[in-house]
Parts: sequence; structure tokens; C-alpha cells
Amino acid sequence: MRTQSLFVLAGCLSLTTPAAATNRTVSGGIGSIVNDPFLKQKIVSVGLQYHPQARPNTRPTVVFGADALYSPDFGSNDFRPLTTKLIENISVSPDISTISYALRGNIVVYPGSYSAGSVETKVGIGTSIGAVKTTDSLEALDVDRSSEIATATMNQIHPCSGLLIVGEIWRQTTGLRLRWDTILFIETVNSTTLEMKNNGSLMLDLMVRL
Repeated sequence: MRTQSLFVLAGCLSLTTPAAATNRTVSGGIGSIVNDPFLKQKIVSVGLQYHPQARPNTRPTVVFGADALYSPDFGSNDFRPLTTKLIENISVSPDISTISYALRGNIVVYPGSYSAGSVETKVGIGTSIGAVKTTDSLEALDVDRSSEIATATMNQIHPCSGLLIVGEIWRQTTGLRLRWDTILFIETVNSTTLEMKNNGSLMLDLMVRL
């Protein structure tokens, strides 16, 4: 985590340099968490990416960025069929927490790219660090707000890290990006249990070069 922090901090500081201003990209995307057996959360995101190389065609390309994720809370409508079955039919209370939002810095390395005419494609791998806010589902825990133990850790903010795998296709200044994005963090459930979460989301972003 400390090494990741140093790399991302260096990238954020370079945003103010003249070289970083030569190639910036803004993005907006939608997606969902796909590896959670209990929830089917939807996510929207906005981001800024930039790389400090004086020559943009240098390979490999290192891109620094920052993004914000938000997931609306639809209550029990976010539950997967397994969750509903556990709660209603088997009377089991799964430990469920929803991601409210996340703020992160990231770094992605693109080993190379392929161009055909005005179309360019490239793939990359990277890492992210930041903070994520979560909210425990009291309905899934089968408790109400009168439970001080449950409400004490209902809303939490955690440090987080993650892995990014991205594929991009560009035509001039507009591009589409498909990315696998994980958010890894440790939370306290019901004030008593530490639990590691590794939520993986599949995101589709629209990108525009400035």
C-alpha cells in the first residue's frame, strides 16, 4: 500500500506541470459490481487521466489519473435472489454492505498500442488507492436502527486499493474504454467482525481528449 501511495502521489503532483497539460483525458462511465454473490450494485463514474511524457507516442505509456465512483442505494432491490432466499426462507443474515462512493488516484501502464488509419487500440494494467464509503444493510443483518452495535458501524469510510485492467479503442479525440476495476478494503461488520471485501466491477467509459 505504501509503494502504491508514492507512485500515485507522484502522478497527482505532476498534474501541475506543463508536460501534464499536453495530454489530458476526461471520462464518464457506467457499470456494475459483478463478483458479489449478494448484491447487484450499479455504478457511475467520472475521471481525469493524464501522462507527463513530453512525447505522447513514447512506449510504454504511463498514465496517471483520479476518479470518483458513485453507487445509488436501491435497498432490497439491490439484493440478488440468493440474498432474498437466505433472509426470507432460511433466516440467515448475510453480512452485506453497499458501496456508496469512492475517491481514488490511479496509475496505468500501457505496454503498446495498435493503429489502423484513424483508429487506435491499446490495453493496460494498473493499480489504484483511495477511500471508499460503505453502508451496512440493517435489513440483511435482521436488525433495526435501535441496535447501537449495528448502527455504530453502519456507515464507514475505509482506505482502499485495487487492480485495473483496461482496453481502449480511439478514433481521433474520442474513445471507449472497457475496464475491470477492483476495490479492496477491510470493514467492521456489526461492530464485532473484521471482513475483507474485494468488489470487482465491469465498467464502460466514454473518453474525450482535451
